[in-house]
Amino acid sequence: MWQTLRQLWTILDAQERRRTMLMLVLMLGLAVMEVGGVLSIAPLLAVAGNPDLVHQQALLARAYSAGGFTSADAFLIACALFALAMVVATSVFRAIAHYGMYRFTNMRRHTLSCRLLAAYLHLPFEDFAQRNSADLAKGVLAEVDMVINKGLLQYIRLAAYTAVAAAMLLMLVIINPWLAIVLLGLLGGGYALMYLLVRGVLTHWGNVRQEANAQRYQATNETVRGHRELSVLGRENAYLQAFRTPSLTYTRALTWHQTLAETPRFLLEGVAFAAMISVLLFSLVIQRESLANILPMLGLYAYAGYRLLPALQQIYAALSSARFAASSQHALFADLASSLSAPLEVPPQGLQHHLDIGPLRYTYPDSENGLRCPQCIRILVGAKVQIIGPTGAGKSTLLDLILGLRQAQEGGLS
Repeated sequence: MWQTLRQLWTILDAQERRRTMLMLVLMLGLAVMEVGGVLSIAPLLAVAGNPDLVHQQALLARAYSAGGFTSADAFLIACALFALAMVVATSVFRAIAHYGMYRFTNMRRHTLSCRLLAAYLHLPFEDFAQRNSADLAKGVLAEVDMVINKGLLQYIRLAAYTAVAAAMLLMLVIINPWLAIVLLGLLGGGYALMYLLVRGVLTHWGNVRQEANAQRYQATNETVRGHRELSVLGRENAYLQAFRTPSLTYTRALTWHQTLAETPRFLLEGVAFAAMISVLLFSLVIQRESLANILPMLGLYAYAGYRLLPALQQIYAALSSARFAASSQHALFADLASSLSAPLEVPPQGLQHHLDIGPLRYTYPDSENGLRCPQCIRILVGAKVQIIGPTGAGKSTLLDLILGLRQAQEGGLS
């Protein structure tokens, strides 16, 4: 996890890092608003359960006096309106925060795709020619989407909902430490245990997905580019099968990821209900409180749990998605790290009288094959020359050497 976080931070430029910090501040603001929304119902529940608290409880009595209320019913209505206003304000702020989060991550998709494409274009010609065109397209389009949607976006969600969950738990600890520990142990412990159990599976299926996606793009690219040959040779079914196999594997990987990311929510909904029962029994049996006294607190805990459970689910889903996308991020980072260099400048070579080719020897990278020109070939300025030969004789390679796109290991041009 920390390695992928460092990689993401390295990929971002200085301006993007500043915006990331602003996003984190916005997420902290969201956490404060969420806690405020939960706390706003506490006076409503307390006064609804015991109207005499407007005179007995110091803070409520002060608010009752400052507002000039003449009856507990009027104060109860005011508490209800205040709680409603806070819930609406929290919802509006949540929508604004999510807009900022989605805009930030989608803009990073744009900038990262452009930077990766520029990096590919600045590769030396020989390195670029060795790369599969489908693999390059996959990196710029599909893998960048994967890194943004399942990586960067999930880490921002992780920060946001971790802040929300921490603020909620801090509030509950202040109200009643023991009950907060019970709630955290049941809900937080359940999610933590589930993540520890499935993280290895997520890594495996993330690697499978990346490899299958590369095979899908390659099969599609070869099928589209070689459609004429396939039609003539009658090989359509063979290439269709070459696509079907990785496509099925890709589908299976996504299915496992989505299932593992959602399963704890279904399992822990029952745990959440058990947590509420535990809170009730703890107050009645251990702390010997009356039901009338604990109902307001139980209502507060129920509403806090209603907000806390989705936050914990988002934290778990963010961690699961980020781990699933880790292999794509590592590959993307490697491409950027190895490719982001100054483009090879080929100085213009004006011809005054003639161009001498050879003697020279050129060998293809990672191959023993190449081009040999044992004698010097002189081409005069203004002459028209036709280069002919069978397939694989090196005609295109010779033109690349003349254009300066390739460099001969021995000899050269003059």
